[in-house]
Amino acid sequence: QAKPAPAWTPDGAKTAQAMVQTWSIREDRLFAGLDLTVRAAVGDSFLLFKPPAVLTDFKGDGLRISKVERDGQTAYYVVAEREGTLTARAKFEMPVPDLAQGLPLTTGPAAMQRITVDLDQAGWEFASPTAVLVLPAPGLGESRSGATLILAPGGAPVIRLQPRRRDVGA
Repeated sequence: QAKPAPAWTPDGAKTAQAMVQTWSIREDRLFAGLDLTVRAAVGDSFLLFKPPAVLTDFKGDGLRISKVERDGQTAYYVVAEREGTLTARAKFEMPVPDLAQGLPLTTGPAAMQRITVDLDQAGWEFASPTAVLVLPAPGLGESRSGATLILAPGGAPVIRLQPRRRDVGA
């Protein structure tokens, strides 16, 4: 029997203004870049991402990284060191064991969430129950699939992959 997932968002964690992500999925691993914008007071904290994502790089302007460990897993938060609109850039990786299970969004809540996905396999479309817009990526060639998704705030978003529908008119 699986243990329940730890609750990562501590009391008082805020919602970011924007998270713009670029995902590259190759050989069962997701490599991501993340641009974060927050409006904060000193000491405000924002969930950057939770397991299974692992931080590989962080540069923040007025923000510092903070790690929170629960049940042997580490979540990453940013904490405001000054007041105002602050930005950060992070990189993270995580395993993608089964594309058919979808890709969970491990980042924290944001008023605007945009994700551009590039997959090293052809023939896939991307969707999400929280997507307000899905734009297929143009010009990827025969060996890749991709899209840009704009997600509505709230919920526990998952990006689903499904085989590309055939164009019977073609």
